[in-house]
Amino acid sequence: MVGKAYPSALRPRVFSAFSAAWVLPSIVGPPVSGLVTDHLGWRWVFLAIPVLVVLPIVMMLPQLKRMAGEPDPDARMNRNRIGAAIGASVGAGMLQYGGQHLSVVGVLLPAAGLALMVATVPRLLPVGTLRAARGLPAVILSRGVLAGAFFAVESFVPLMLISEHGLSPTEAGLTLTVGALSWAVGSWYQGRSPHERRPRLVQVGFLCVAIAIGGALLALISGVSSYVVTVGWFFGGAGMGMAVSSMSVLTLDLSTPEESGTNSSSLQVADSLGTIVMVGLAGAIFATLHKGTGKDAGVFTLIFAIMLGAALLGALLAPRVRRPDPNP
Repeated sequence: MVGKAYPSALRPRVFSAFSAAWVLPSIVGPPVSGLVTDHLGWRWVFLAIPVLVVLPIVMMLPQLKRMAGEPDPDARMNRNRIGAAIGASVGAGMLQYGGQHLSVVGVLLPAAGLALMVATVPRLLPVGTLRAARGLPAVILSRGVLAGAFFAVESFVPLMLISEHGLSPTEAGLTLTVGALSWAVGSWYQGRSPHERRPRLVQVGFLCVAIAIGGALLALISGVSSYVVTVGWFFGGAGMGMAVSSMSVLTLDLSTPEESGTNSSSLQVADSLGTIVMVGLAGAIFATLHKGTGKDAGVFTLIFAIMLGAALLGALLAPRVRRPDPNP
């Protein structure tokens, strides 16, 4: 929709506005979720979400109907992509579910899920994505790596703060709020940055996420305050704001008008699957090594170290998001 409704020069600011729209729910969401968990139970957090989605959908539909759609794709290609999308989602679910069971299921199900994803995911992404080919494929891959590393660590930060530092769920949730606020700041900054700096912003974003994960690792050292996570998460949120919005802008810039919808969907596929795979890997590690004693510093260290490596790898790949040189 952004590609159709706004000229190229305004797109960075539109994505910045999206991030600004996350500020209020990001401020209210984590502490409220913590309070609900403390007083009613964690299941009520998830049960309330469908109700909150209804009003935005009702408000959005009339506006979407006014937007001109893309030409209908070839019916056979469309069926193939739908089949691949179903296969990828089923495979990702098998990978994540099976990885958390210490049994035969925990071996066979993830292996089958991984095989299904290997067969289907490449059909949903631009050619060259998995080898980080310069230009759009590198943008798509970078989005998956960035989202996976950040959200895998974010998924375990509250648990780590509760089990290793004795924080309440509400206090742990407030740490994530800091990152949400700085995310909006980072996105605002990229919206006012020169276009030629966008690949550099992607690289800086990866490095900021690496700093955030490093802060979570430091917090596992005896005697180090939990506030180091709060400071680190400020950098991580800012990095995500700069990099995620920049990747969205780059995707539209590297796409023809006819390809903008398909390539934007590939970006979201990489984002979702990167998160699922990384969170699933982290969950499998935790399920395997968790001793049930309430102290799991070694397990958290392993998970965070893997995700730190992914963030640093992304920083090395970031220069490849530039448009390929037509005269190499």
